[in-house]
Amino acid sequence: SAPHRTHPPSPQPHCAFRPRPPSVVQVLDAVSGAITTAITDPDMPQVLKFAAARAVDVVMTDVELEVREAVMGLLRRRAVEEEPPPPSNPCLRGLAAARAWVLYTLYPHDKTIWVQIKDPAFWLLKAVSVFPLYGVQPIFFIVTLLLIDRTDEYQLVFYILLFKGSQFISVGLIGTLVGSALYFANSCAAPFPVQPFDTVLFVAQILCVWLAFLLLPYSQEKGRVKYKPLPGDTPEEEAGTICGMPYYRGRGGRLRPFLVHDLFVFCVALGCGLAGLFLVAGTDAVRFSEILYWSRTLYGLLSYPFTVFALPVVGMVLTHSQPTAYNEHGRCVRVLSPPELDRARKERRTEEEKKRDARELAQRSRGGGTTSLRVAPAGTQAAMPAVVQVEAQRPAAS
Repeated sequence: SAPHRTHPPSPQPHCAFRPRPPSVVQVLDAVSGAITTAITDPDMPQVLKFAAARAVDVVMTDVELEVREAVMGLLRRRAVEEEPPPPSNPCLRGLAAARAWVLYTLYPHDKTIWVQIKDPAFWLLKAVSVFPLYGVQPIFFIVTLLLIDRTDEYQLVFYILLFKGSQFISVGLIGTLVGSALYFANSCAAPFPVQPFDTVLFVAQILCVWLAFLLLPYSQEKGRVKYKPLPGDTPEEEAGTICGMPYYRGRGGRLRPFLVHDLFVFCVALGCGLAGLFLVAGTDAVRFSEILYWSRTLYGLLSYPFTVFALPVVGMVLTHSQPTAYNEHGRCVRVLSPPELDRARKERRTEEEKKRDARELAQRSRGGGTTSLRVAPAGTQAAMPAVVQVEAQRPAAS
């Protein structure tokens, strides 16, 4: 029989040898390596090289978590969220309504800052929150902790950075400039602008911030979109329970370890203040107020690491907290995306036009005059109340 002939394999089409696209992790690893190479130099000391590489790894780890969460969100379907019922007690309903008004005016989930500045109530609450006399500003800050949702991660992070993020500039740098100006102008003849009552309120603010730090492990991520779980998904594991409350690791991201830093800084400022008071014991009140002032200023200057978290994008990446705000009922919900904000803006305009038309129809029915109705946008006539539609078709009374 004829010998068996082997044929060379036929060439495969070019698409068969096309490499698979890289995964998200591979892309981020490549970006991390490129950044490390760009910021390091062959002649750089090994300590600096290690520090730079470590910093890039820490940041890219946080970025990878956010990117992975966004990609997984594209594969899931959004779950339906239910609104909790209002309190049954009339007194509690009144307090809940007042709380909802304050929180929705200051932190609405469906309005931008350009809509808020048109509301006089927003300016009123902002003026109260920054009023510098009679302890109004620190008392408002303390009351805010009682009003916000203390079970939400972002609200606790926002509360901490509301005080610590600006403390380096407001208490530290500006305090140093004001104190130096007082030395230059008055030669310590006038007392420094600080009183024991102000110091007590300042310490109370610090204690509220520490309480927010301690509540972070027990908080929830209400800012993330709720999705229906996939077959392979597993729920978030609890690190344990303390007093019956679930405890989660990782809440607050890179912000939580800074509680130790803040405790250390507070002890340093307190030690310097007590040493100064011991040295000037028995002198006049000017020296006493001076010691209190510079102790608070030192505490503000040493709070400079928190300024990194005050940056919008950097803070969100390092804390892994998604923004939340409040709806009309005072419930903590996620902030609407730009398309959702656009739809909410259109709905508000439609509601305002309906109210104006209803008022004009009421004036027309009482006065018997002729009032022209505004034409509602296309697609909104069907949503008008039946009374408005009937009155719009009824001829004017002679």
